[in-house]
Amino acid sequence: MPWCACRCPDGIARVGSAAFSEMRNAIFATVAQRAIRAMANNIFLHLHNMDLSFHLTRQTGALARALDRGNKGISFFLSSIIFNIVPTIFEVGLVAGLLGHRYGSLYAGITVSTVAAYTAFTFGITAWRYGHDGGNSRSPSDGLRLAQSISLERRYGQHQIPARDERLGQCRGQQGA
Repeated sequence: MPWCACRCPDGIARVGSAAFSEMRNAIFATVAQRAIRAMANNIFLHLHNMDLSFHLTRQTGALARALDRGNKGISFFLSSIIFNIVPTIFEVGLVAGLLGHRYGSLYAGITVSTVAAYTAFTFGITAWRYGHDGGNSRSPSDGLRLAQSISLERRYGQHQIPARDERLGQCRGQQGA
């Protein structure tokens, strides 16, 4: 069999896989960013509508940082569940089913147990790493600086919130979304 007959289908499959992956990311990015922007805007408006005693008695900056991390976490969670975990489970199940049908349940069991062991190992190492780091890479002054900027914006810039949201929507529209 000629070299090209073996390599060309593989190359076409790889290019197709990369192209579909990029299209998937482009479509999902628009949807995810719109949803996250709407949620973040609602939280931002809710924080601005709280009374002054709330902002004086709590660490608003730390709360805002936690909300920002929550937005990023939601985006990561949705994209990883929808586009990585579910297809991987489907693919492993499909391969295990084919191996079990063709070569017996022992091979299917080995395949599933290998993937399960790798997953457990990865989760264990990740938990161990986060246990040692503990998220202490930020200083307490980060929350204070953010609280002060929120306080200043609350005093002087609250009337600009709808205009800012409108500008963000216009920017999104100019990007073709």
